[in-house]
Amino acid sequence: IRVFLDEFSKSGVSPKRLRNWASCDVGSAAWADFAPFAAGVATAEVDPCALAFGAHGAVKATAQTLSLSTLVAMEMLKALSAVSLDHSLLRVAPWANPWLLGGVALPVALHVGLLYQPQLRSLFGLVALDAEQWATVAKFSLPILLVEEATKLLGRYLDDKERRARVEAEALRKSGRAA
Repeated sequence: IRVFLDEFSKSGVSPKRLRNWASCDVGSAAWADFAPFAAGVATAEVDPCALAFGAHGAVKATAQTLSLSTLVAMEMLKALSAVSLDHSLLRVAPWANPWLLGGVALPVALHVGLLYQPQLRSLFGLVALDAEQWATVAKFSLPILLVEEATKLLGRYLDDKERRARVEAEALRKSGRAA
């Protein structure tokens, strides 16, 4: 959600305006000063409401593309992290499972195809992302690896704690029998 909101904000659309998008009418006093901007679009020639919120609005399409790309990237990173349920990616690398790599490469290729094939891009209401926008996708999706690795670390800690407790209980039980 944050990447979506950030893109609207970068384009000059406030959270209040975004919440009230359905009432956008530059003819009304409440929206008279509404002037979003989008890269590569001559905003003087375009209805501001259509630019920001319309079915083919550049701001909306960019925000949707960034959101979708972030979700795809996060899911593919989670899949790569799942190469081992217990061990860190530093210990068990994703290339240890070539099927996993193929299973990640295919959806990534399909997604990139959607973004850079003009007919598909238009059909799905997406835009091609530039390097800065891909950096935004990375900024919002890469933290999932930290979450996944922290979860594995916690799991290893709890498993080790439980194992030590069982060993101690077994040792106590055996020492009680020996006495």
